[in-house]
Amino acid sequence: LLFYEGASWVNRLQTALATFAAAPQRWADKRAEKPQDPRNANDASNNPATLYARACEAAEKLDINLADALFLKLVNGDSRYQQYASEWIDLLRIYDHLLRLEADRYLAFELPDEWATYYRQFPKKFVALFDPKDFHSRFANGASEPVVQPPPVAPSAVRPQTPPSQATPPSITADQYFARGYTRKEQGDMDGALDDYTEALRLKPDYADAY
Repeated sequence: LLFYEGASWVNRLQTALATFAAAPQRWADKRAEKPQDPRNANDASNNPATLYARACEAAEKLDINLADALFLKLVNGDSRYQQYASEWIDLLRIYDHLLRLEADRYLAFELPDEWATYYRQFPKKFVALFDPKDFHSRFANGASEPVVQPPPVAPSAVRPQTPPSQATPPSITADQYFARGYTRKEQGDMDGALDDYTEALRLKPDYADAY
């Protein structure tokens, strides 16, 4: 109505109302379908699981900006990946800071301490350790807070039985057993993963993630 000039729209409105009143059955009320949420469109790129997988792939390739944008899209959405995406964003931004320290010869001296702080956040439920640049191997023995390197993972089918005299050193923590168990599970070594989860529970009976 606002687009009619002058007062002619009043007459047009009265005519339209009279037409409706004369034959209301012609104007049956039809319930319209709820408009589709564009975030849940059929486009596969908007599927939360697909978005999460793409974001993780970008993170592994150290495409920090893309991964951050994709995870942020999940945080602003409504799916079961929302909390994981939020934690991923925090990890990526810290890791990006580590990369910047490594590239700056004047600030590289801060890297070992910053790495030790970052490392203590793991394992996460969704990733045992995010470290594409393998800082862990570089600072395992030289960081300000030494990190114990777990024994190498071997497939359970060929893993020899460990004699009592060569038992795993007690310095390995429940968190590190859990992280190694997670890695073994991802490699298909279910028996080895079960062994590590059992050890994690032995050291820390209330370790809920190991169940």
